[in-house]
Amino acid sequence: MTARPLVHAALALFALAFPALAAPQAQTWSDNFNRPNGPLGGDWTMQNGTFQISNNTAYSTGGDHHWALHNSASANYASQRVSVDFLPRVQGPPLFYVGLALGALPTWESVFIKVQDNNGDSLYDRVFFWGGINAGASWASPSNFNLAVPTASGRMTCYFTNNGDVANLDIDRNFDGVVDEHFQLAGILGANLNLGTGVGLVSFGSPAMDNFVAQDTSGLGVASFCTSSTTSSGCTPAMAASGAPSASATSGFQLSCASVEGAKSGLIFYSVAGELPQPWAPGSTSFLCIKTPTQRTPSQSTGGATGQCNGALNVDFLAFMAANPTAVGQPLASGQTYYSQAWFRDPPAPRTTNLSNGLRFTLTP
Repeated sequence: MTARPLVHAALALFALAFPALAAPQAQTWSDNFNRPNGPLGGDWTMQNGTFQISNNTAYSTGGDHHWALHNSASANYASQRVSVDFLPRVQGPPLFYVGLALGALPTWESVFIKVQDNNGDSLYDRVFFWGGINAGASWASPSNFNLAVPTASGRMTCYFTNNGDVANLDIDRNFDGVVDEHFQLAGILGANLNLGTGVGLVSFGSPAMDNFVAQDTSGLGVASFCTSSTTSSGCTPAMAASGAPSASATSGFQLSCASVEGAKSGLIFYSVAGELPQPWAPGSTSFLCIKTPTQRTPSQSTGGATGQCNGALNVDFLAFMAANPTAVGQPLASGQTYYSQAWFRDPPAPRTTNLSNGLRFTLTP
């Protein structure tokens, strides 16, 4: 009769030490345009031109540059991920495009990315990165690229990596969730673009569009868990991350651990198996926070000075994965969650080593 309260008390203490964190979620706005034929309506405000609904798709009417601002979607541009299906034209001239405006303002300023039929053969064949809707200029050059395989339709997905410095465009030609072509253009942070938090749908001519989805991926960011050690010098190592954990990038997501014992060796390791806090050694203040099997990244010096808490460990997770195609967690896939932790030498400590807290992150597209 006394076992159950003791078990509950133990579980309550464990929960206080290792609080369960809800799985990261991205705030999402979408429109499949499945409504009666007529004006675009819905959660959109036209900024220029006209959009219509026809047979549960959207299309622009006439040859002007048409665009609408979503009334609800709002996020820091660097955490926006937006996609839409670009389809054959409904009517009008053979030159047409479908575009997305990220970080959009009603003044037309944005990071504007479009897929275009550039030669009038009814196939989308070129992509453009512009600093504003139909602004005619970009933040870097070259800013337009030919598709290796022109296509009559597909899905375009736009997002940012490297803390918002790199604009990315993925093309899925057959809607199977596999990226067939990837394009990117760096240099946004040095371009002094005037960006907002809105998202816009843009087109020229009269191509059809469907299945608009916008996400604020900051909800898919990193989250700490478990408890860090207190080292022999009184340090409390803390894991952190910077950049975007994009499954389609080969660099730009940095895992780091600060307040580490100075002038020691250490490394960052990770798992895809989940969280499982367990004591590191008798008398140790450390916990091994992640389930095995684990994968080590290369050993490195913490830097700093002996007896000080000015050491640090760093690794570009995406660059490590790109260089190690057989590592745990390969191949990279959007939605996969990783669990990371730092290990380092601390000779006076039990087992002569200590561990940081844990850091969980989920890959975005």
